[in-house]
Amino acid sequence: MLNKPSNWDTIEGAEFGSGTKLPPGPYSCRIMNAYAKDSQKGNPMLVLELDIDSGEHVHFFNNKQKLAKFNQLTEGNSQKFFKGLINRIEESNPDYVFDFDLKSLINKRCCAVFREEEFVGENGAAVAVKIWYITSLQKMQEGIEVPKIKKLSQEHSSQSNQQSYIGNEVSINDEDLPF
Repeated sequence: MLNKPSNWDTIEGAEFGSGTKLPPGPYSCRIMNAYAKDSQKGNPMLVLELDIDSGEHVHFFNNKQKLAKFNQLTEGNSQKFFKGLINRIEESNPDYVFDFDLKSLINKRCCAVFREEEFVGENGAAVAVKIWYITSLQKMQEGIEVPKIKKLSQEHSSQSNQQSYIGNEVSINDEDLPF
C-alpha cells in the first residue's frame, strides 16, 4: 500500500509531457557546470551544463532541476570546433582567457542556440528542444535566426511508424504471382 502524500488533496494533477516547452531560438546562458568525459565511442569531450540567465525564460532549466547540456568533442577533426567554442566563450566574457581548468568556465556567459529535434521515443516520433550550438553574446545581439526543426531521416521516421519484422528473405519471381 502507498502512503498518501500530505498535500494530495491540494495539488493539481498533471499529464506527462504537458509542461512548459522552451521555444527554439538563441538565449543568453550561464555555464553552471563543466566537466570532461568520454563519448559513447570513447572520444574525449567537454560537457557544459547551462541555464538561461536573462529574459522571459530565465532559470528555465534550473527550475526544472535539470540543466541543458552541450557536448563538444575535443580532439581530431572536432578540435577546431572545440577551439571555436572556447573562442566564443572568451568573446562573451571580457578579460577571460581559458586556461584548460574546467572550473574556470563555471559562471561564464554565452549564447546557446536551441532548436527542435525529432526523435523516436517509446510512442513513436516526438520532438525535443536541445542546444544546437553555442556562440558569443555579441553574435546574439547582432541577430540569430530561429533554427528550423531537425527532422528525422526518412528511414527513422518510417521505422517509428511500423513494426520491425525479422524473417527469412524470400525471392519471388513476377511469373509466380497470380495477378
